[in-house]
Amino acid sequence: MSPQYNVPHCDADGVYTVREVAVQSGRSFTIPCLYHREYENHVKYWRHGPDWDFCEYVVRTDHPIVKGETSITDDPTHHVFTVTMRKLKMKDSGYYWCAVEIQHAPDKGAYLHLSVTAGIPGLWVEQQEVAGVEGGHVSVPCHYNEPSSMKKWCRIEGSCVEVNSGKSGRSEMKDDRSKKVFTVTMRELNMEDTGWYRCAAGELQIPVHLTVTQKTTMTTVTTYADGVYTVSRVVAQRGKYVTIPCVYDREYDYHVKYWCHGSNWNFCKTVVRTDSPKHTGKTSITDDPTHHVFTVNMTMLTTWDSGYYWCAVEIQRAGDKGAYLYLSVTADIPGLWVEQQEVAGVEGGHVSVPCHYNEPSSMKKWYRIKGSCLEENSGKSGRSEMKEDHSKKVFTVMLILCLLTEGVQPHTGAREDRTNELTTADSEDEVTYSTVFTNTQSSSHRISPQQSQVE
Repeated sequence: MSPQYNVPHCDADGVYTVREVAVQSGRSFTIPCLYHREYENHVKYWRHGPDWDFCEYVVRTDHPIVKGETSITDDPTHHVFTVTMRKLKMKDSGYYWCAVEIQHAPDKGAYLHLSVTAGIPGLWVEQQEVAGVEGGHVSVPCHYNEPSSMKKWCRIEGSCVEVNSGKSGRSEMKDDRSKKVFTVTMRELNMEDTGWYRCAAGELQIPVHLTVTQKTTMTTVTTYADGVYTVSRVVAQRGKYVTIPCVYDREYDYHVKYWCHGSNWNFCKTVVRTDSPKHTGKTSITDDPTHHVFTVNMTMLTTWDSGYYWCAVEIQRAGDKGAYLYLSVTADIPGLWVEQQEVAGVEGGHVSVPCHYNEPSSMKKWYRIKGSCLEENSGKSGRSEMKEDHSKKVFTVMLILCLLTEGVQPHTGAREDRTNELTTADSEDEVTYSTVFTNTQSSSHRISPQQSQVE
């Protein structure tokens, strides 16, 4: 059967959005509001109420941008503004409007209905933001409650492909009724695929944003911006924790550092800072100016923690510096993981790090952040050696630890060398990194590796 196409959602003279969404209480949710190019420089706003003429303003792109747990962000380059509602409550249910202000004429608006549910909603996705690279592929699982409902995958303001219709160009949709999930796979990604899509099951719809980036070479693992460096993509398992290193240049030793959440640098939400707050919910931040690195620890991860984050340094009287990464939290064991994120050894000894993977054909590497890398099967490189066991799907890196005397006082305990922030990389269509810290101890102070685990 050939795929069926139709025009989906609610629109009103150049403003488009989804029609009916359901979100579980306590969650956060982002609504995309697309508009025509002619409205790029107009004020946009978000209104609440069933009647267009009498609904109340909540947030606007001029003021207020933030009100309570609701915020608005405009992206005129891509002709979309987004509204994020956090910590949703049952009383937040109701009709809302995506609207564009028109001078000397009636404003334009498209409505949607939001249902905040006590239990799992009738349609949901593990994450609202997904990412892929040019030429690669991305899969989006859409979970539903009602098996008999019509399933679709649509590009907002575009056409749809229906479930079990086979392939439609580069897209394919498969429905697993036993697990109540249909999965959309988009292949041969290109930059034009970036944008907002929606899963649909019956009347319910869930918006999903896809970001396609240029395929990077394997000569570097970091993203950086004028002196701030970090890994570019991390995958962690739901319920576990992850520690992210943010390396910075020496000149920023005593600047305030912070961790920001959101795909847009100009509008990302600050989560924690090295001044205050250092702890927010499940997230904490620690700065180590001696070794020019700050670390962010996120515990009890959920799929809602997935998304873009920024390692940032505050610059007085100038633009802040920031490097981004993408965190993907999965329900299953990720494609690359280590047994523990911190390992220890003694001077003159050695340490081995096993890195577990799912895809045998992918290229394996071992990196020092902001430094060089070692590829699989390349034998020894200086004091490092990498060996791969295809049968067990694990590659192991062994480092010979040289005698480190600079800055070490005898019998004073462990000295942590935070410059030894290393990552493992596993690449097929995407590059995934797992960060490992090495901790070199004085030979008179032998300790066991810490029993922290990241998966």
